Parts: sequence; structure tokens; C-alpha cells
Amino acid sequence: MTNRLQEKKLGNYLEGFDKEAVILDLGAGRKKTRRNIVSIDLYRAPGIDIIGDIQRIPLASDSIDGIIARGVLEHVPAPEAVVGEMYRILKPGGRIYSSIPFIQGYHPSPGDYRRYTIDGIELLFSDFRKIDCGITRGSASSFVWICREFLSEVLSFNNETLYKILKIALGWLLQPIKYLDPVTERHRKSHIVASGFTFLGEKPHTRSA
Repeated sequence: MTNRLQEKKLGNYLEGFDKEAVILDLGAGRKKTRRNIVSIDLYRAPGIDIIGDIQRIPLASDSIDGIIARGVLEHVPAPEAVVGEMYRILKPGGRIYSSIPFIQGYHPSPGDYRRYTIDGIELLFSDFRKIDCGITRGSASSFVWICREFLSEVLSFNNETLYKILKIALGWLLQPIKYLDPVTERHRKSHIVASGFTFLGEKPHTRSA
């Protein structure tokens, strides 16, 4: 199911740039966000423009207008290094869009190293001026992820084939629950078990002491 809130936030973010703006999508994989957005990934694939390690981005400092990092920071060994590289290559006044999971299951690509609370995200991006930091996947999505995994483990009796079948079947059966995300996202305590957050920030013209 498409995450409408995340797509809306991303659309609003991209609308804030001029047509000439250079926007870099980190760890984009095969999914090209838009044709005019530059994609970087560690491996060659259709739609990838730059092959490189996002922990050491092969671009000049102060050269990029915007950065997208969707579901990528949990997959890198050194996220602080990636965020530092984001800061370095962004022009002063440049902006970032980064979505990060919280209550989500293990999903290596090729590794899966960590999760962040909303406080942890704000600390990670503390060098940036925060524009917004909020939920883009609510607790309904968290419930579906945990419930599917729990029932698949319990009902498969340690049978690997049955486990895989149950995960697929339960995924389809539980999918409609995710439509309750808009309800949970509006709750004032929604950050406690939210499935994911998105940080929007700007590189200040002068770095804080």
C-alpha cells in the first residue's frame, strides 16, 4: 500500500525547488523518484546515475540544492557519516528530506543496523535547522508488521516453508488495517509506537557553535 502521507510530504518538498535545482536521491536503488533527480547507489542498476558510497559521497562541498534519503539510513553502518556528508555537499540554505523507520521488522538491504525514536532523529540531524519532524507511518503499520511476524512464527511450528507461506497470506489479510494509519497519526501520542518518521531540514548559512 502506498504511503500517502509520505508521498504528500515528498511532493510538497520537491515543489519548493526551482526547475534548475540539483537534487540527489541517496540509496535510490531501482526506483527513480523523478527523471530529473540524480540517483546515487552502491551498485549499478537501471536509473542509477552515480555509483558510490553515500558515507563518502563523490561530490563537491556546497554543490547540491536538495537531498532525498528514504529508508536508507538504517541500512548503512555509519549513519552519522552519511548525515555529515549530506551537510557537506548541500549548499547553504539547501534542504533535506529523510524518512527513517522506528517500529519495523528486520529488512536487510544488504544489512539492517538500527532504528530511531523521534528524539534520536532530531539528535542525528542536529546540525540542520529543523523544518519538520513527524510521523509518516503510524502505529497501524507497526501493528501489522509485528502481528504478521508473530503469527507466522507461532503457527508455522518452526517450519520454514510454512512460515514463508503464512507471512504472504497474513500480509494480505492484515493489509487493510494499515488504512487506520491516518487515525493513529493524528493522536498526540502517535510517536510512541509509530512505524516511521520523516525529517525535513535546512543547512543553515552559518553553522552553530
